[in-house]
Amino acid sequence: MQSENSINHIDVNSSDFQDKLLDEIANDLTRLKKNITIITKIRMTGSEMEVETAAMHHALLWHQLKEAKDNIVQSENSQQ
Repeated sequence: MQSENSINHIDVNSSDFQDKLLDEIANDLTRLKKNITIITKIRMTGSEMEVETAAMHHALLWHQLKEAKDNIVQSENSQQ
């Protein structure tokens, strides 16, 4: 909103109109780049969390399979 207000206050007949306009464009680009950087970081963090969650789930399943196998082997050994 602040950028819209500052653009509205630029006098098109002023001798430094082009400089002020270019400054506003540069400021908008800076804000846009910052927003893109923030969004990218949020997405990267989300992706990292997904990978870590999948790895933990995989480890849990692997542990459960190992326990089930050990129980079967133990059960077979006790029956013999």
